[in-house]
Amino acid sequence: MEPVPAPLPAWVLESYAASWAKAAAEQQSARARPGKLLIGLDAELVLHDARRRKLIAASRYLPRGGRAGCDAVRIGGRVRFPLMELRPDPAPGPEELVHHIAAAMEEARLCLEASEDGAALEWLAGGLPLGRFPLGGHIHLSGLPLTSEFARVLDTYVALPIAALEDPSGAPRRPRYGTFGDVRLQEHGGAGGFEYRTLPSFLFSPELAREVLALLHAAARLQHRLKRRDSLRDPVIRAYHAGRPAEELLPVARAAVQGLMAALEFEAVSAGAPTGSGEELRLIRSFARRIDSGWRWNEREDIRHAWAIRKEGLAKA
Repeated sequence: MEPVPAPLPAWVLESYAASWAKAAAEQQSARARPGKLLIGLDAELVLHDARRRKLIAASRYLPRGGRAGCDAVRIGGRVRFPLMELRPDPAPGPEELVHHIAAAMEEARLCLEASEDGAALEWLAGGLPLGRFPLGGHIHLSGLPLTSEFARVLDTYVALPIAALEDPSGAPRRPRYGTFGDVRLQEHGGAGGFEYRTLPSFLFSPELAREVLALLHAAARLQHRLKRRDSLRDPVIRAYHAGRPAEELLPVARAAVQGLMAALEFEAVSAGAPTGSGEELRLIRSFARRIDSGWRWNEREDIRHAWAIRKEGLAKA
């Protein structure tokens, strides 16, 4: 494949030049016109009947819309709704969004506990719990334009570190789901923005959710200061999309998290550091300790325990 085929028609050269100019203008615009950043989430879960060792369709208990509903999957050419999906209200920062996630979980709990068998079902997260349905933790962002460089920043500084914590049983979700740069433009009620669809469902605890959202929030705010692009390196791409053991991704994951911490620390000593950057730094340091300790999430774990979900209600997240 020739990078510059000859003879190349003038209109093709002009088209390339126009595309490059547009991309450069987008990046310049992103630097010059930062909007109000809002983050949201669509997190998929599966319901598991541990006694019968069976996954149960969420559509038995939950509506299709709303903050706690069910999501579609095509099975045998037909559209089914087996997945539970949490769609919390958006928020300007991680802490507020975690509270909104807890509110969505409370709605789900009430729907499930309206049926006696629904109240006993386990809630499973991750990438591929029990090897059946691939799950996503899709992040919604508005207030910042989508550029190819922004997507690469999210791949390097968010997706790679999270992959280092995955249960090995969930890694086969890739490459069909969770590829680098998986984005969709969204209207978000007129606010614009996009959905970043690469991540698995990471809601294993309120603290882990805060840490992941802090990674993302910091990467979005500081995207023009973050220079690593490990998600463009061929060995990293192959290891990530092949679902190889997390240990192969640990060096680049550590380097990315350390780069985020360095950027936040620089910001903290600079004039006009935004309120909340200290809490972001604390959360990212906590995430870094997970990587260093070799911690992995368990896709067979019922997340209701970590979120303190019980019949009398949801404990404060």
